[in-house]
Amino acid sequence: MTSEDVVEELALLRAAEMALKEGRLGVIVMKRMDQPVIIATTYYGTTLREDPGGFRTQLDVALNHSADQAVGAPEANWRILDAREVYRTLAAVYIAPKRRLKGYE
Repeated sequence: MTSEDVVEELALLRAAEMALKEGRLGVIVMKRMDQPVIIATTYYGTTLREDPGGFRTQLDVALNHSADQAVGAPEANWRILDAREVYRTLAAVYIAPKRRLKGYE
């Protein structure tokens, strides 16, 4: 697993957490933007070297009341992710048990 994969999973975990806190059961990823971060070392405006500095991911999501039917957009039903399942799966990897949302351990 690369650090890019980890960043993407953490973004998805955050989207699922937001959905559950708002009482929503579904997450639809509308747009995803991944960006590598480059750290440039310069000297008086001249770049001496560029080093990888990790990754950044931005997700634009729609929170849905249902985990299997998109409200007002039935053509998006195939894109709905069950927020409960996403949270359970990824929280087990990234969040210590004491810090997880109640009821989704």
